[in-house]
Amino acid sequence: MGKPCHIVNSVSELAENIGSGAGAAIVTEVALTSIAIRQLESALKEQPAWSDFPVILMVSGGRVTAESERLRKLRMPLGNVLLLERPLRPETLFSTLEVALRGRQRQYQVRDQMEQMVRAQDALRRAEKLAVTGRLAASIAHEINNPLESVTNLLYLLRSETSSENAQLYLGQAEQELARVTEIAKHTLRYYREPNKPVLVDVSAVLDSMLTLYHSRLIAARVDVHKEARSALVSVYANPGELRQVIANLISNSLDAMRTGGKL
Repeated sequence: MGKPCHIVNSVSELAENIGSGAGAAIVTEVALTSIAIRQLESALKEQPAWSDFPVILMVSGGRVTAESERLRKLRMPLGNVLLLERPLRPETLFSTLEVALRGRQRQYQVRDQMEQMVRAQDALRRAEKLAVTGRLAASIAHEINNPLESVTNLLYLLRSETSSENAQLYLGQAEQELARVTEIAKHTLRYYREPNKPVLVDVSAVLDSMLTLYHSRLIAARVDVHKEARSALVSVYANPGELRQVIANLISNSLDAMRTGGKL
């Protein structure tokens, strides 16, 4: 047949080679004792979901006996077992082996497709994460820029202001804008430091943090925000970063939909 073969001395050695690229196994009935069956069954149970390793078992012909029936029941957990009664023609063995190898090849193709799908999904998740990070970074840059511009203008006015009362007013406004910058930075750091697993999250606090982040854009878009809650504290088990991103997407989509202002 032109197929590479590897002869093993025991079923335990066969079990060790199943996961190393073997296409099929030809085993004689004599070698498949009760202990060997348990060894082979244990190895086959370790197969991944895509694998169903074929075993061609050479058995003696003749009538069914109590012993042959007992061995048949012992072999049942092995799964993909093809029985060939001896004596048999070489063509029968070659044909059966060819069928088993083709089936095994299809299993390896399924494995490769599953691995490709996993890699594609990982790449998609990384791309989505990068896209989310990019949008978040752009939003943060936009939000931080507005209060910084306000601080710059207020300090300029303060520099030229002689009235102590107005100076205090400008300084107070500058401090408020700087506090907003600090708050935005804290939310950003918290977003990246949070654990990537569900924890108990205060939904109201997450919502407030996102409203703070989008404060300038909401005002510029003339969008009034009205927040209602059935209770003062609403907590759920969730991934904080993902929950924050969901709320951010809702606010961003609302801004896109209310070009001329509105109520959120």
